[in-house]
Amino acid sequence: MTQSHDAERRLIGAILLQPSLIDEVARICHPRDFSAPSWSAVYTAAIALHTEGAHIDSLAVFTAARAICADVDLAVTQRSMLEIGSPESGLTAARLIREASLMRSLRDIGTHINRESRDDATDVFELMRETESRLGDLSRRQAPGRARSIADLMPDTLEMIARAAARYASGDRVQGITTGFVDLDRRTGGWQNGDLIVVAARPAMGKTSLALQLLEASATASHPALMVSLEMGARQLNARLISSRSQIPVTDLLRGSTMREEQPRILSAAAEVAALPIMIDDGDSTDLDDITTRIRRYVRESGVRLVVIDFLQMIRTRAHSRAGEVDVVARTFKNLARSLDVPII
Repeated sequence: MTQSHDAERRLIGAILLQPSLIDEVARICHPRDFSAPSWSAVYTAAIALHTEGAHIDSLAVFTAARAICADVDLAVTQRSMLEIGSPESGLTAARLIREASLMRSLRDIGTHINRESRDDATDVFELMRETESRLGDLSRRQAPGRARSIADLMPDTLEMIARAAARYASGDRVQGITTGFVDLDRRTGGWQNGDLIVVAARPAMGKTSLALQLLEASATASHPALMVSLEMGARQLNARLISSRSQIPVTDLLRGSTMREEQPRILSAAAEVAALPIMIDDGDSTDLDDITTRIRRYVRESGVRLVVIDFLQMIRTRAHSRAGEVDVVARTFKNLARSLDVPII
């Protein structure tokens, strides 16, 4: 059942009778989850009044709700208070509202897929990316946040500290993924899951070379690594990795000006690089949603533990300014790092 008018009416009645319920039901459902605009307006008004610390009764909520939606009816709002048996019924109603909202969203996605798939002009890969993005957004909506007390967190925290101490005592000074640089590992403990790291420098200062060293260090330590390259092709990057291992300048490799006696070193380095768990994505798309979709798939299907993106300025979003784009990209990748529990550089 995707319409939830009865549940919406019961929820409004519950919070009008017992405003202290608002904090709890607000964790379960959002005003956008209501199918009736009038009940959504009443719910929005009640939350706003509660947040301001104002007194909540049917008249105050009605007055605030009418400023949002002209269809709000005072008599209907007051009658909703007569249908509530207990506060628990309000919580049950909130869950029903959220589930009905998710079902409506799924139905809308299905309708969109059905309509677009019948159009011969539709780009099937674009449709798949869009669908995956919308389903991802929907998945994030279904699990409300839950604060945990310090006491509840303490056992897990102490266990984490004990594991770190045991690793340190055994001589392992890196708690995360090694950076490949001893001093940096000593200061950071390695790259930590959920971190977003931004490497900043002027052009032609070696950012891509550094990115490849970080990638190689991770893979050498048996942590599968992914590089999303928006500027340089995969074969060029592969040549740089071989250059790093063989200690032969990459310009010599690309020009073909290597010496005969250097061939064994090149082949040996190539074999070593080929054995590393490294993936390189040099796809043409610079769209932010497309890039995040690809990263999610690689992490899910290939067990990637470190993601390197080269480079930020190439990524495009729907923001109207460059500053806005940087803000959107940074927030998106930080949320992605936390969601996937991997470091993103």
